[in-house]
Amino acid sequence: MKHMVRVEKLDESKRFRSMGQILGVGFAADGTVWLELGASSPGVPPTLLSVQQKGAEWKVAHVCSVLRSGKLCWHVPAAIDVAHEVLGLKRLTTGTYVVDVEEKNPLTPAGPLTDWTMRTEGHVYSGSKLVTVLTADPTASASAGAGGTGSGSAPGGADPAPSPIQQAMRNATGGAPGRTNPPGYGIALILDPELDRVVQYLEDMGVPTEMREEVAKVRRKSVPAEYVERVPRGPVFQGNKEEFKLAIACFLLEKNLFTVGPKSSGKTALTVTLAWVFNLPLFTVQGNLQTEVAHFQGDKSLEVDPETKQAHVTYILGVITESMKVGGLGYVDEMPNIREGIAVWLNSLDWRKAVEVPGFGVVKAHPSFRLAMSGNKGYAGCAVPNEATIDRTTVIEMPYATDIAKIILQESRNKSEATADKLEGLFKDIKFLIDNKQIRTASPLTIRGLIDAADYMGMGIPGRVALRACVLNKMWDASDKDREKVASAIDSAF
Repeated sequence: MKHMVRVEKLDESKRFRSMGQILGVGFAADGTVWLELGASSPGVPPTLLSVQQKGAEWKVAHVCSVLRSGKLCWHVPAAIDVAHEVLGLKRLTTGTYVVDVEEKNPLTPAGPLTDWTMRTEGHVYSGSKLVTVLTADPTASASAGAGGTGSGSAPGGADPAPSPIQQAMRNATGGAPGRTNPPGYGIALILDPELDRVVQYLEDMGVPTEMREEVAKVRRKSVPAEYVERVPRGPVFQGNKEEFKLAIACFLLEKNLFTVGPKSSGKTALTVTLAWVFNLPLFTVQGNLQTEVAHFQGDKSLEVDPETKQAHVTYILGVITESMKVGGLGYVDEMPNIREGIAVWLNSLDWRKAVEVPGFGVVKAHPSFRLAMSGNKGYAGCAVPNEATIDRTTVIEMPYATDIAKIILQESRNKSEATADKLEGLFKDIKFLIDNKQIRTASPLTIRGLIDAADYMGMGIPGRVALRACVLNKMWDASDKDREKVASAIDSAF
């Protein structure tokens, strides 16, 4: 069946590309471009499409329910748009493309394909249908099969710079001096430029070799483009190594994590670091008395079609259901602050990893999805979490951080080791007062306040002035006696 595809349709297809709906792009020896396409509706499996330029026409092989109904699916213009980039062709500025679409089932490549996913889509191949035929060999020539010279130039004579993935492959296979591919990591290292940094951090934190290798295998290889910015850029946890190893094991075993401890104990820092280690977009619900089930699961919304001006009801997923669908890390911060009964919604995220959402349907978790919660014990306003919820988690008690100076140097703009050491001494002095019940509040025990004070001191503000603003003045409900003791500790240190 022939279709006339307007140039404007190619532009519209970029929206689906930006959503990460093109899971993979491959280039065959006969000049055919292959695509694996994700569905825009939940529960629909990915599909394949092949496209070739034949003179003035485009030949497309594809099976799609939309095409069967006589309409044009978004897959076809998206494929032509991608093929222009792979083949190095100039697009029309106006007019239409003549496309001959053949329904061909089963649709499978006849031979190996050169992986062009990163170059065209900006992410690593993330599908399942082309995995056995894609080759990411850095010596493979994208133009050789299309009658090129085999020199590595792209079709059409272009000679693009290597993509980040290609450069990482060259580094891992000897392109950079002193680099080797460590035993046990295999292709995972080649396809993941950040993995070396992750593995080194895990080693520094005392994570055993077997667990590091397991992380290399399960760490997510690509993230949809619109969620990339949610993935943390690096580790921020500097706490206890034993608790860190337990948290890594918890995620490897696909269990839910609940970190419990006082402020400044690193609960959120641990969660952020886990998201970086496993390459997961981070979605956060801030627990408080106003938190509702809708924050977790989502709710109905009224939208107006910009073309027809007709209003229709749609469903916007909540923070946790969106992270389930995307395959991110859903994080419920300060979970005990949520009203009793609300957090029970999370109980379906045990081994079942699926929730029934009224008005939307069943949301099943992506294999990469992980759930983490955090909270304090015994703080004012904190309730006791539901027993069934706690029973579905691995609970890790987080003590106060010990290497305060190191954290201050890492997080503050002020890189004075002498200042960081003095601030750590002040932290220990205040903790001594609290532990020995000489003051009745833990509010001045704040690493965040010390980091802020270090920043101000780096700008030339006197230590006593900075610490009063960032530590002492945060003791809202403290007695005058308690304030005097903390003020004395500050004056003694600075």
